[in-house]
Amino acid sequence: VAARKGIPVDCVRAALRGYSIRFEYDRPPNTMLLMPEWETWKNIPLTAAQEAALDEYLARREKVPFEYLGTEWQAHIDDEQEVRRHAGLPSQVAGRIFGMFPNVSFDAGLTSTTVAFSDANQWIAETISFIANRPEHHLLIKVHPAECRRNAQDPLIPYLRRRFPSLPANVHLIPPDAGITARAVTRLSDWALVYTSTVSVEAAATGKPVMLVGGGWNAGRGFTHDMRSAGEYFERLSGICSGQWNPVHPLELARRYAFALFFRSNIPINHYTVLDLNVTSLNIDSLADLAPGRDPSMDIICRGVLLDEPMEYPFNGK
Repeated sequence: VAARKGIPVDCVRAALRGYSIRFEYDRPPNTMLLMPEWETWKNIPLTAAQEAALDEYLARREKVPFEYLGTEWQAHIDDEQEVRRHAGLPSQVAGRIFGMFPNVSFDAGLTSTTVAFSDANQWIAETISFIANRPEHHLLIKVHPAECRRNAQDPLIPYLRRRFPSLPANVHLIPPDAGITARAVTRLSDWALVYTSTVSVEAAATGKPVMLVGGGWNAGRGFTHDMRSAGEYFERLSGICSGQWNPVHPLELARRYAFALFFRSNIPINHYTVLDLNVTSLNIDSLADLAPGRDPSMDIICRGVLLDEPMEYPFNGK
């Protein structure tokens, strides 16, 4: 309504890193139009300090993906041998290892922007059937941890048990409560197969090629292979398995995007504390604490709202 009346709108949403928020200008905060500043930011090389800050954050994010949520969201198993033992993955494999990262179902419906498959379950089931016919290759499916933390109405494991009473020997399932980190799975994998999850960014920024099947706001940024149809997807998988398709991974671009997503577009907030998306405390003594010049974040937000200036936090890695 505001847009139709020509009224500027700034939408605020929780950001991904620490206690921070992000803004979207004159657009819903849940669309493919997120972070249009990327067209500028992708051309800016990262400094050594920014590279180090990104590595430090990705290492922390492995076990604490959401710093504003409770400890039940934290994973703790990152040892390769432990992951292999939990998943039943052999210590040596002849072919490729594909790490698969489904979204929790309600999130998949909200964030998917392509129709390569009718839904995420079809993608998973057809990939299992594909891998089953290629026993030298392995599929490692990490079920989204939110399935046990938010009481999913249509959880993945019961669906797979109905569809596959006995999983193929080269398909390995990591349940949502296993406590295994996503990054531990990507370290073991040659490729990350992702629906729309932020794992696509984390995997790509740490050197793993990514196929995105459901699109989402991380698609189309230049560092993922975005599948438009099931035919294209299985053609690419076949090429990987045969060794005929081995594209160069644009690691530098992926890291610039990760820095943009986790740092440039995130404005840290120090004046309140959040737990499980609820404000638990206010950390100001008076309104003077919010006065111009007292806090860089508040200055950026106010100038952005009042003057339509870009809300980019100038994080220099220190």
